[in-house]
Amino acid sequence: MAARYGLDDLCETHDGNDALARSAVSRPLNEKVHMRSDIVPGAVFPDYELSDHTGKHRKLSELQGPDPMILVLGRGGYCPKDRRQAEGLVQLHRELEVAYCRLVTITTDNITETNEYRTGVAAHWPFLSDARRKVQKDLDIAEYTDPLHNPMIPHTIVLEPGLVIYKIYSGYWFFGPAHDGRSPSGPACCYQEMQA
Repeated sequence: MAARYGLDDLCETHDGNDALARSAVSRPLNEKVHMRSDIVPGAVFPDYELSDHTGKHRKLSELQGPDPMILVLGRGGYCPKDRRQAEGLVQLHRELEVAYCRLVTITTDNITETNEYRTGVAAHWPFLSDARRKVQKDLDIAEYTDPLHNPMIPHTIVLEPGLVIYKIYSGYWFFGPAHDGRSPSGPACCYQEMQA
């Protein structure tokens, strides 16, 4: 029951003049981006165990605890789009914390690169390393346009307690005005929908 975690308060802090809650380029998963067919809203997301930025093995369920969680699957610290997204998430993370919502980033960087990425954007949430491409392969989200780095296609997944998938976004989640200049449409707005 994500509706009991104060997430409505988070959306209320983002009025029409606040750019943090707006998504400029994310789109729901059903628009020509493919992921493993059982990864859909209402399903339980896999409880991956990966090393965090310090080298400690962490399970997603441990990081989530009893709270909702936003899971960002990224390309890595080498990518300027990923870095920009993480810089924007630094601002949102402060509000997520007071709304009892967790934030976790997974990239295909090795542990050293993951730690450098997290430190470089001044993030305070866990970054997990998927250098062996476990998540990328299991979810079938390998990005074919960059064979040098072999990253995963970026996704943002909003999870209710118990790793239950609420909504999946494909692409980068940037901060700025929505295309129509109206209400927020990205993952931060999902909190409002979860209240209904």
